[in-house]
Amino acid sequence: MYPTDAFAHPFIKARAMRALRDEPQKDQTIADQRAEIRRLREEIVRLQSRLKRANAENQDLREAREIARNSAEKADADFHVLAEVAKEFRAEAGLPKGELEKRFDRKRAERKKG
Repeated sequence: MYPTDAFAHPFIKARAMRALRDEPQKDQTIADQRAEIRRLREEIVRLQSRLKRANAENQDLREAREIARNSAEKADADFHVLAEVAKEFRAEAGLPKGELEKRFDRKRAERKKG
């Protein structure tokens, strides 16, 4: 006996028939929604792992940037010390201004070639 037999009113009967007719579609819709939820959960897991990797790479880059900054500061300090030593050396050697730099540039060019 179908549920529609129990109701005599045509509107109730029509609603019950629609419900019976739509039931398989409803089951399919629920299955589709569950599959979509499963797919979205998998996508979330993939995105979370990508985010973790990106954060780790970002941390590595921050550390490398800090090392580079420290190295640049040290090199800058070393350069200023070297410049002071060069001034003292030039004064002691009696070389004209710029002569020491020219010699340094020539030596550097020779090193790059060789």
